[in-house]
Amino acid sequence: MAVKYCIGCVHLYYQPALNGFYHSSWTHGEGSPVELSCKLGRWKAQLDQEFTQEKFQKAMETAETCEDFMERGEENVNGR
Repeated sequence: MAVKYCIGCVHLYYQPALNGFYHSSWTHGEGSPVELSCKLGRWKAQLDQEFTQEKFQKAMETAETCEDFMERGEENVNGR
């Protein structure tokens, strides 16, 4: 059985930094922070200095028990 991660789910949401780059260990500068989250509200993270690799791993593992996990694929992303 394959392990599920949120990175492979259609509900993953990524918002790049706006108006430049937010200052963090992941991005540098000023503006709004980079956001990575679940469109269904299961988890949300701003990629700032407090967002560690461990927190990222825990967020991605949410898919293992998520009833709404839907694997990302051409038919799911493009509505075919």
